[in-house]
Amino acid sequence: AAITMQWSPSQGRTQHVLTNIVMLIVGGLFLISLARNCSAGEQRVIGKALIAGFATAIAFILIEFVLDAPVSRLLNGDEGAGSYGLAFFNRASGLIALLAWTLVLAAQRQAGTLFAFGALLTCIVILAILNSSASLLALLVASLAAALVLAVPGIAIWVIGLATVISIAVLPMWTIWAPDIADYLRAIGHVDQGINHRLAIWEFAADRVIDKPISGWGLDAARAIPGGRETFDLLVNIDGDTTPGEFLPLHPHNGFLQIWLELGLPGILLVGFVTLAALRAIHKHVRHRFEKACVAATCVAGILLFELSFGAWQGWWQATLWVAAALTIAVVTRPMERESGYSATRDRSAASGIAGHRRR
Repeated sequence: AAITMQWSPSQGRTQHVLTNIVMLIVGGLFLISLARNCSAGEQRVIGKALIAGFATAIAFILIEFVLDAPVSRLLNGDEGAGSYGLAFFNRASGLIALLAWTLVLAAQRQAGTLFAFGALLTCIVILAILNSSASLLALLVASLAAALVLAVPGIAIWVIGLATVISIAVLPMWTIWAPDIADYLRAIGHVDQGINHRLAIWEFAADRVIDKPISGWGLDAARAIPGGRETFDLLVNIDGDTTPGEFLPLHPHNGFLQIWLELGLPGILLVGFVTLAALRAIHKHVRHRFEKACVAATCVAGILLFELSFGAWQGWWQATLWVAAALTIAVVTRPMERESGYSATRDRSAASGIAGHRRR
């Protein structure tokens, strides 16, 4: 990323983003180190806090949704509140989808399986109400992944890894697929402005990847790539109405595509390696099948949201991924004091037995 600063069309922006990334990595690794060393008591507190946080967030979302954003109007005024419609909840929807299966694990430990899956169903219903297609898709696919891991844990992890590798490898193909998909959707009478714009963005970004497949355009250069801010006639409905749309507004709405676009082949290979390493760690270190299913589902949700929604370098999104990883590790890790306590008890029992035998 630092090397690409030499040819980035926006060097000042690249340096700023690189600094933020380094700081977030340091902070994220520190959070994870704390999460790995949680005591049993701390783990229970984190689990309860996660459940309470979800309950509060869902209640707040429902109040905003049903009562026409009263809190936002109080804070931002009538003009700023809800000006994006349901898109106002995009980030909240992403958080729900990302952490839903971590919530399931925490809820299962606190109140049993029935409560846990009730919480999962609540998350799915909320995302359906908010009409957040990317977040809902991420959660549904993550749930399928969890079911697959529960059935065949060893095979499932590698299936997830293979699917991830394939989805990364075919990214340049969007230059061919995007227009064909858009034409097909129009032919069957399904025209959605958001989907059409996303396909056009991916087609443009894939074209630019092919222009510089090895070196990339430079870290966070997406917003400065030539032609990206030019507009085209974006189809908004089946009647043929259009509105101006930019080819590449801010970022490609696909984190892996953005990394290949900006950091080239070395960048996408590195990110792919890190993703596969995370899946391998889940397979190797998470022993209990239900826990493995929950952690794998969280990972799948994160991968899909990364591919479908936000900019790869957005600070809030990177921080969210680190916090989600730390919370998941904190919830799933077997507390050290529980294990050490068990070992100490076992050692004391063994020592007492040996001493008793000698006395006899």
